[in-house]
Amino acid sequence: MGLDIQMEKPPLKCPRCDSEALYRYGKTRHGKQRFRCLMCGRQFGDGTRSELKTRPVCPACGKKMHIYRKGPAEIRFRCSAYPACKTFQKVSTDDQQLFPSVDSMQRAIES
Repeated sequence: MGLDIQMEKPPLKCPRCDSEALYRYGKTRHGKQRFRCLMCGRQFGDGTRSELKTRPVCPACGKKMHIYRKGPAEIRFRCSAYPACKTFQKVSTDDQQLFPSVDSMQRAIES
C-alpha cells in the first residue's frame, strides 16, 4: 500500500498587486502557462525563466546586453542602453559559454 504524497505549491500571486485572484490566460509560444490577474489585469507567466550564466557586453558602450530574440540556431542580443545605443549581436547557441563577463571587459577597457 503506497502513500501518495503531493507537495502543495505556494499559491501563485500577481507580481503587480499580490492578488491570488487569477485565471489561466492561454500559453506562451513555448508552451508555458500564462495567467491574468482579475484585480489589475496584468498578464504574466508562471515565473520560471531560463537565464544565461553571463550576458555579453556591448562593444560600443560597455553596458550589458539583453536577449532580444531567441531562435533555434542563434540568440540575438541588444544593448541595454537602447534606443541611445542601437548595437546588437548575434551569437550561435553553441557559443553561449564563451561570453565575456562584465568584470573581464572592464579590466580590458582600463588596461
